[in-house]
Amino acid sequence: MVHGSISYIYIDGKNRVIEAQLSCAFSRRGKLHFAECPELQLIDQGYSKREALENLTEMAAATIIEAVRAGKLDGMLRVLGFTKQRIPLRDRTIFKQVLEGADNLTPLPIEVPLEPVVTGHHVQVFG
Repeated sequence: MVHGSISYIYIDGKNRVIEAQLSCAFSRRGKLHFAECPELQLIDQGYSKREALENLTEMAAATIIEAVRAGKLDGMLRVLGFTKQRIPLRDRTIFKQVLEGADNLTPLPIEVPLEPVVTGHHVQVFG
């Protein structure tokens, strides 16, 4: 990623995550590899770089899904430094964050395997 890159999470009008692009930084201590997502303040580990990345990707997706289910995605992302912008023509919301000095970060696309839809007090999950 280049200096000042933008990370984002797109949400549609039914609170389904359409697309997410975050970033990842790697480090190693002994035999363990670590992958960190600075935007969500998450870190995970594995015995290989790939395993650490897979674990982090799964954790980031689960964090986003649980925040949507609990109705706390807006608040969580604002605390983490994201700004919210409504896109009325497409009935979507985008949360964006600009990372300054992000030279050592690599893209971390998040695939959300289940799309939680909050309807009233119930959550429906589509796979």
